[in-house]
Amino acid sequence: MTTSSRRLATALSLLVFLIPFVASALPTGSSARAGFVADRLSPRPAMAQELAAPASTRYIIAAGLDFDAATLAANQVVTYKNTTGATLGSVVFNVTPSYYRAFALDAAKINGQAVAPKLDGVVLELPLPAPLPPDGTATITLDFHIRIPSPGNLRLGKATGIIALGNWYPVLSAYRPEKGDWDRHQYVDAGDAFFTDVADYEVSLSVNRAVTVAHTGDVIAANDTRWTFKADAVRDFALAISDRYRTRSAQVDDTTITILYLADHAAGAAQYLQSAQESVRWLNATVGPYPYSSLHIAETTSDDPNWVGQEYPNLVFISSQITAAGGGIGSYLSYLVIHEIVHQWFYALVGDDQLYEPWLDEAPATYLAYQFFRTNYPGMYDSMWERLIAGYGSAVDTWGDRPVNTSIYDYGVESHYFAIVYRKGAMFLDDLRKTMGDDAFFGFLREFVAKYQLKIATGYDFLDLAQARAGADLRPLIARYFTYPRYSGAADYDIPNGHFYTQANGQPPGTSRKGFAIVDDAAAPLWSEFRRLGGVAALGYPVSRRFTWDGFVCQAVQKGILQWQPAVNGVYLVNVFDEMSRQGMDSWLLSFRQVPGNSDWRSDAGKPWSDVVASHQALLDANPAIKAQYFGGPNTINVYGLPMAYADMGNNYVLRAQRVVIQQWKQEVPWAKAGQVTVANGGDIAKEAGLIPQHALALEDPR
Repeated sequence: MTTSSRRLATALSLLVFLIPFVASALPTGSSARAGFVADRLSPRPAMAQELAAPASTRYIIAAGLDFDAATLAANQVVTYKNTTGATLGSVVFNVTPSYYRAFALDAAKINGQAVAPKLDGVVLELPLPAPLPPDGTATITLDFHIRIPSPGNLRLGKATGIIALGNWYPVLSAYRPEKGDWDRHQYVDAGDAFFTDVADYEVSLSVNRAVTVAHTGDVIAANDTRWTFKADAVRDFALAISDRYRTRSAQVDDTTITILYLADHAAGAAQYLQSAQESVRWLNATVGPYPYSSLHIAETTSDDPNWVGQEYPNLVFISSQITAAGGGIGSYLSYLVIHEIVHQWFYALVGDDQLYEPWLDEAPATYLAYQFFRTNYPGMYDSMWERLIAGYGSAVDTWGDRPVNTSIYDYGVESHYFAIVYRKGAMFLDDLRKTMGDDAFFGFLREFVAKYQLKIATGYDFLDLAQARAGADLRPLIARYFTYPRYSGAADYDIPNGHFYTQANGQPPGTSRKGFAIVDDAAAPLWSEFRRLGGVAALGYPVSRRFTWDGFVCQAVQKGILQWQPAVNGVYLVNVFDEMSRQGMDSWLLSFRQVPGNSDWRSDAGKPWSDVVASHQALLDANPAIKAQYFGGPNTINVYGLPMAYADMGNNYVLRAQRVVIQQWKQEVPWAKAGQVTVANGGDIAKEAGLIPQHALALEDPR
């Protein structure tokens, strides 16, 4: 959001159409006072219509603003379609004004039924009257009012005749499928503590006096005191309102850029327009066309010198103190404007988790602003870039270094956060550009924007695509800046809804990133069941992908084969050695693995289960060392199955169980000393014997 030491957040693209109360005869730069100009109501361009894919959430907000008293009352109706794949018991909203004690909820209903809300900090939870199944729809009605802080801050406040309404209404939280819950983050006064999905908006605003309004979306109706805006597929809806604004406009390609500023700051506002015109034209060519017809840059006021810039869809806020300072191209003001405009591509168009992966929008916004100067004003670039590196070094000397992929919650000092996430993140992108070459690097950025527009991208999405397009191994470079396990040399690591293991890939440790993932999904929660049964300690590492066996979802691990049984809503381990007997493979086991055939257990018929277990486990009494191994782990019956045979095989004693073979060696062999007990894993032997389909044995590449 800003670039000083506070925020350079990210606001993106959906029409911020200025509503000046201005007559068409008024010259550019006049205040807005007269009546609304009907010919300013332009239709959406074709590209914007194409981007407006159906959203699962729609807001209809009717708001009344008392400009003089700085109070706002609103009725908000949210139509929500459950696309999470889970049955929901509640819906959760994030209410940033609550952090400032500026918010009051007057009533809450779901599907017309009053509900009891729970507000915890900025987290507003509403219980659903009935569970909401996947693809079900709920209509949530909220009546609320806010007392706008004065002076407040750059995002939300009133000062010098300007009202800033950023993050002013309850916004539906993002659902986190990997956690099986709504995002419930608390607001902190660092970075941009917001995280939202795209939604469609229709917002009507009534004001008790003539004002000029900058906003997200298109104007679809207006008169002297009331406006209706429509915005599709945007992450937020913001407004900047004043009775003192002057305006100027310019056209760049298919976009009208409009600036709103105070008369005393006309020189700084001129830099708004120059920086915006030049950067939008450059960004259109460099990372892809700005897909909307309007972009507005509005002056707002902050009582904090560190709050200097904030972006919203089609709308950028720039602080009065930076505007008043002015400066030509290459000044801090020009850099700030360009940084915030880059956010129209990175965060607003391509979303990210600004709480835990803020680098994903802040680093590109920082770096591309510098690249604008490198391309268009090369004489300025070297000294600007040197100052960035020096600023990073100074911060590291003061507070220490950190990985780029840190969260807003990891910093107590905003300048430290800025140095790592913005500056060090930009340094990584510069090294990435030099590694890939300019053409490949900027082509990769264009592909990333096109692929993830209107979605939430992750750090892995960015790095994986870069790796795929780099033509070189990026792991050493990425490991210098990040701690993502996949790129840091970790042998196993978390992935969405599961875990990835490289330990059983058959390669020397650390030499290959390939392996096998074990995950939860709609077909079978194998990751959850794997952990329930004891994880790696009890079952070993995965040695296959999923496959279907006898109609059941299965996956082999070293010590057995997991088989999902829907009837019991759980996993059983396949009796691998019983299955091998059934397939006539006892002779193979005897010849290649010194495993005897099963004893005769026909006497089990008709016995209680406890007696069956006791008679089978009596085989263990012949060998105390093997018995100790059998009973030494958790879930013995589940993991090993029942003992089925015991024999002296010459150089070792062997216990055959349903799912494992346990051996005690009489003499030293290459893999064991005399007297040592080893376990021959059922999953490994099933793999060796050909019981597992070949396609399931193909190693997975996490990229």
